[in-house]
Amino acid sequence: MTETTDPDPRPVHDEQEDPPTVPTAPVRSATHDRDASSSAADDADPGGAEGSGDSGADGDAEGTEGTEDAADVVCPRCGAAGAAGSRFCEECGAPIDGEPDPAAQPDGTGAADELPETPSRPCVRCGGRVADDGYCEECGAPAVSERDHFEVTASPTVGGVCDRGVVHARNEDALALGEAGGVVALVVCDGVSSAPASDAASLAASEAALATLLGGAPGGEREVDAEGAARTSAWAALLTEAAERANEAVVAVPTTHVDDAPSCTYVAAVVDGARVVVASVGDSRAYWLPDRARAVRLTVDDSWAQEMAEMGVHVSQVRGSAHAHAITRWLGADAPELRPRHDTVTVAERGWLLLCSDGLWNYCEDADELGSLVRRHAAEHDGDATATARALVEWANAQGGRDNVTVALARLGG
Repeated sequence: MTETTDPDPRPVHDEQEDPPTVPTAPVRSATHDRDASSSAADDADPGGAEGSGDSGADGDAEGTEGTEDAADVVCPRCGAAGAAGSRFCEECGAPIDGEPDPAAQPDGTGAADELPETPSRPCVRCGGRVADDGYCEECGAPAVSERDHFEVTASPTVGGVCDRGVVHARNEDALALGEAGGVVALVVCDGVSSAPASDAASLAASEAALATLLGGAPGGEREVDAEGAARTSAWAALLTEAAERANEAVVAVPTTHVDDAPSCTYVAAVVDGARVVVASVGDSRAYWLPDRARAVRLTVDDSWAQEMAEMGVHVSQVRGSAHAHAITRWLGADAPELRPRHDTVTVAERGWLLLCSDGLWNYCEDADELGSLVRRHAAEHDGDATATARALVEWANAQGGRDNVTVALARLGG
């Protein structure tokens, strides 16, 4: 294991005469500063009010034409039209992938009641049926779309869960993971809530990064075939390239906010035998949580709080600041730089590799305490990675769920 920078350095003194000041480096507000009402407002069409000002037949025709130009995709489940590039239906929450079902597409000539009836979708919390009133008949939870809560399982030992949380109006986190040729890759991205289209940004970034990383597996387009230290360096370089591809995906996200840009954090890990290599931009984290040895945080936050801690500012002053959750680096067109931090660990015993957004670690920041939490839930779910991740998400939501929560886990060490 390479030596990591202490994630929470001890202050050089217990008190400070002057309050901490904001660094000159650019910062972005973190997701904790955004409440449900502001999120819902951001989701509104910025051109809606302007368009409603037109009147008369000509104005209506122009508005209709503009809508048709933008509606380039059709939901295969319910037939609702969506904007080009949409990944989830805004009406029923179904993922928009593959070829649309011709029977579900409105032809524009019939009445609304002639469209196919939208089938009831399962509750993403328990799998039960969602009733007409919008609540699950089994667990009573309000219905949420697949974007609000989704789970990814590569194997019983590799899986993750991404959830909207309790307070936020939408899920701006994203998760992607997979296995190929004995190599495991995990990616977590957290959309910056002060930026537009952060939910689309995080999803696009995580998918682009995963595709790049799996290309380094045996038989892949970018197969890593070096040995020894050179192999570790090759994976680190590919993790940086994955961040670049993720950044390009974020920049490509369409937005009507010309003065701002979609953005997100990035943390990714590759497991190649006993070798684990990680890279991060922002404040999403990676931890190595061995069963018996001390837990290790593998990432260092790119945040105002981290910079203040490194300057010796007492933790109580940092946590009480309005800038406590501001990040200093991110992915996006307006990012100050794209230079991921890297670390490597060699797995010498059994344990869990954890990647997560701040929706989890804000409630349990200490690495050893987080390791105990993961092991407790893993024991309750027979070591199943996805079930354990789901339990951790539920735990974070029980603490208040003030942010989106994403957990990706891989059981390592045989």
